[in-house]
Amino acid sequence: MSEVSLNLMLPRVPDFADDKHLILLNTLFQSQVTTIDNAAKKCSQSYKAANDLVGIMQEQQIVKEMTGQSRNRIFIFKPYLDIFGD
Repeated sequence: MSEVSLNLMLPRVPDFADDKHLILLNTLFQSQVTTIDNAAKKCSQSYKAANDLVGIMQEQQIVKEMTGQSRNRIFIFKPYLDIFGD
């Protein structure tokens, strides 16, 4: 039998990903919207560390910032939501 591979077009987790990246990624599968405060709580990190973590995930196009603001930003798990369309 041939194997069927489902490519869901989700970005690959970077090689440098550590436990905190994976915790946040798992959290995004549960709730596709997050803030820096929420990421800090879920990952047991400071606001600065969570901001850096989300920034890395934003560079990797795993999350997308939706407000266009510099404060109280909201991030979505865009690749996952794109699977389900508009």
